[in-house]
Amino acid sequence: MPFWSWKGSKTKPTHTSKPVDRTVPVSKETECREKYKYAKNRYSRLSADERCSYQEAVKNWAGKYTEETALGILILQRLHRLQLLRPRSSKKLHRHPRGEDGEILTKVRDSMPPPIYVEPIQEDSCLEAEMTQLRKDYWKHQLRLQELYRGRPHPTGPTMALFLAGHEYRNEHGQPYDFVDSQRECANAGGCCARSCGCCQKGLYANEDKKDQTSPVYGHCTLECVCCIRFRECYVPDGRLSPPKTKPLLR
Repeated sequence: MPFWSWKGSKTKPTHTSKPVDRTVPVSKETECREKYKYAKNRYSRLSADERCSYQEAVKNWAGKYTEETALGILILQRLHRLQLLRPRSSKKLHRHPRGEDGEILTKVRDSMPPPIYVEPIQEDSCLEAEMTQLRKDYWKHQLRLQELYRGRPHPTGPTMALFLAGHEYRNEHGQPYDFVDSQRECANAGGCCARSCGCCQKGLYANEDKKDQTSPVYGHCTLECVCCIRFRECYVPDGRLSPPKTKPLLR
């Protein structure tokens, strides 16, 4: 009986249809993890000669990309350190006319109307100016990193595929697998992964006041890590950044 005659017929078709395989929905995190594992397995199957040839082809590009990525983490960690130095609140002032002598400034009390402006503090203005410059530097860093990514070598071999997978694919916490795999290196260097503070697990932001509008960036400790500076009670500025104008708190 043709399929178009089944409708309205009391006779059931003699054949039984096979059950349809319904794919179980896979989370984005699981998909990223499986793709990263595949890239690692593909790379591990290369022979020593093949690895050398592949590594030679991508060594220059991967080195530049890694160096630029590390610079971005350095900028963000200095930004984070400076944002922690921000005063919780500034002294608010209000204008009051004073006849021919002009205006005087008095402290605002609860009974007074809202202040017209905030008292400018020299230290605060220097701090804000330094943070603004760092945000500009980070913006330029992002543009350079994107330009490097566009110029990546083609075709993509197993070595390049593993490198890109480590930076692009993320776990359930939103952390790149390259960051996850380098935790032991951070611990061996005396970074926060060797302590219980958990600083590396916290995302970095170019502007922490707007962190709900952007994705966090994850990176391990540099010379600008505020926790490492306090732990070692000394500060060694990194030569890749301009000399700091605001000294960190060592304790």
